[in-house]
Amino acid sequence: MTGRVLVLAGVLITIGGVIFSRQGFGVLGGSVMSGSSLWAGLGPLIAIAGLLTASTGRYRLKNPASRPLPGRPESPAWSAPRRPGSCRPGAAASCAVATASPA
Repeated sequence: MTGRVLVLAGVLITIGGVIFSRQGFGVLGGSVMSGSSLWAGLGPLIAIAGLLTASTGRYRLKNPASRPLPGRPESPAWSAPRRPGSCRPGAAASCAVATASPA
């Protein structure tokens, strides 16, 4: 859920930054910001911040290791019992307990 929100926010911020920069460069007229060097400089910075936000959200969607930790309310799927052999690297100690079979 967080990844989707970040992607959407990043896209909207990027669009705003592009509009601000175009107004600052005088391409889009009819505004107080038209022809202003302040917005010609801030617009691209805002657009870059939007791209970084969207790429962070995309990374969270694609990379399961960046999802919230087990037991947190926003990630109910992580609280499901683990199947044998599904342990992540570095979690061998806790995974050995969770997947140990009775003797």
